[in-house]
Amino acid sequence: MKTTKLGFGCAPILGRVDKRKSIQALKIAYEEGINYFDIARSYGWGEAESILGNFLVQNKIPRDSVEITTKFGLVPKNNRLIRLSKNIARKVISINPKTQTLVKSAASQVAPKIDFSVDTAKTSLEKSLKSLRTDYIDNILLHGYDFQNPPNDITDIVNFFDSEKKRGKIKNYGFSTDQSLDLAAKFFATNNLNPDLIQLPCQISQKQDYVYINQLNINGIKIIVHSPFNIGKKSQKKN
Repeated sequence: MKTTKLGFGCAPILGRVDKRKSIQALKIAYEEGINYFDIARSYGWGEAESILGNFLVQNKIPRDSVEITTKFGLVPKNNRLIRLSKNIARKVISINPKTQTLVKSAASQVAPKIDFSVDTAKTSLEKSLKSLRTDYIDNILLHGYDFQNPPNDITDIVNFFDSEKKRGKIKNYGFSTDQSLDLAAKFFATNNLNPDLIQLPCQISQKQDYVYINQLNINGIKIIVHSPFNIGKKSQKKN
């Protein structure tokens, strides 16, 4: 399968975009030839993966014709009150777009907690497989990883991912971050890591960045960029 260079980012699904519009957007993207979908356990407060999984199954889209990237480490808080609040928030913003900043501030109060433990990785992978209605994940990433202040020893997680690759539950693993390319490259070198891929903002602006890109390419690490319209801006959001 040849994966499209342009992928579909699922972060807004069941967040600021409701179910009907989310499915409509997925349909248009697939019909236009997009076959790479980026999602996460935390998107839609834990509900977005099921939207993508159901879309693929209900439209009888062959699993081996699409590539799915999901993420773990940001554990979503989801309950009936949050689901109700999301619906109300979308309606409020549609009526008065100026309230978006206020709504975002309120949403930050129930932001996912950070947990990169092996137990969380196991639970998250099981939930992702079930929600996405698939037997395997193409790519799984540590979500919003902080290379400057690593939350825990990375060895156990890497060993877990390696074991899941052997079991066929995942094909690749890597890191998703909002930090710079040099921090990631130095972290990999210091910890003798060779992940399959890294996802980071589209912020390549210095000559030194290309040195790190070549270094990662030589090591076989695939680079995925997001937020192309934020070039030159330091993103304050978690992907």
